[in-house]
Amino acid sequence: LSNMMREETATLDERIDIIRALGQIRYYDALPEIKSATSDEDWRVRNVAFVALWRLEGEDCTETLLKGITDENWWVRTNTAKLLAQHTQSSQIADRLVEMQDSYAYQAFVYAMRKRELELNRR
Repeated sequence: LSNMMREETATLDERIDIIRALGQIRYYDALPEIKSATSDEDWRVRNVAFVALWRLEGEDCTETLLKGITDENWWVRTNTAKLLAQHTQSSQIADRLVEMQDSYAYQAFVYAMRKRELELNRR
């Protein structure tokens, strides 16, 4: 699958499905390709790559996820914020976002944190 992802003949949908599958099955050998996909020109590829990376690395991919929360695409930002909201060191993430001076990233994170709190309180 990771070889197919590198092929230039793979369609956009195939690349997205491959990245998603590699994350779901936690195929660690594909980590370099998935990290590379977080810089893809297509926002849909970047989005699924950040989610796959979280599945593979969890909190170890925080620095890369911080890149995702500053993405130009709002959907990538929102989904990356949801992932970061699951982080056990969320106050440190918030501090980093303040330092980065990206108000959109900070707002997305705060919203994701509040939503997560509400969901946890309902349980």
